[in-house]
Amino acid sequence: MKTLKLISKIVLLFLLFAALSNPSIAQSKETDSKKYIKLQVDGLACPFCAYGLEKKLKALEGAENFNLDFKKGLATLEIPSTTKVTKEELKQIVSDAGFELKSVEFSDKPFKKESE
Repeated sequence: MKTLKLISKIVLLFLLFAALSNPSIAQSKETDSKKYIKLQVDGLACPFCAYGLEKKLKALEGAENFNLDFKKGLATLEIPSTTKVTKEELKQIVSDAGFELKSVEFSDKPFKKESE
């Protein structure tokens, strides 16, 4: 009887570890813990300018996956859902980089690229 309980516990632990290591579960968890931001920026004219803005945006805690389209004046990025940022803070960051923020869009889902 004790052996059966021990085997049951081992099987349960194995199943638990298998479920936690499943990439689709981990990815789903990761997607749920992100916020996505799209910025319409006036004044982006070249890749060097776009890099200057990206550098300023990287100051946001946990910011990653930047996509800057200087031809369209768009910048998108991800931040952890725990990072709190307001439109006013983003406006100041963009201004500090030498640009003007035209609009901000927040989303719980990734933005599709214009070509998609």
